[in-house]
Amino acid sequence: MAVYILHFSEKYHHALHYIGFSEDPAARLDRHIARTEQPLIRAVVRAGIEIEIARVWPDAGRKFERKLKNQKNASRFCPICRSGNQAEA
Repeated sequence: MAVYILHFSEKYHHALHYIGFSEDPAARLDRHIARTEQPLIRAVVRAGIEIEIARVWPDAGRKFERKLKNQKNASRFCPICRSGNQAEA
């Protein structure tokens, strides 16, 4: 498994990121966009906001995903945000 951060091109209400886990993050992103099963991703897609994979931790699983989510600070781990190329608040 791998844990990944999705970065949105602009904020959707409070959210600029989504953290998830998958065997194949790129394929999972395609499924997120095509099926929009996850409510936040569905809303972001419907709002026309672009989504990209910002970071992947290979060989990480649910415990690590939960650890990141519990910190409620995905920007800290997002290289796009850390480089200063982030969406405006």
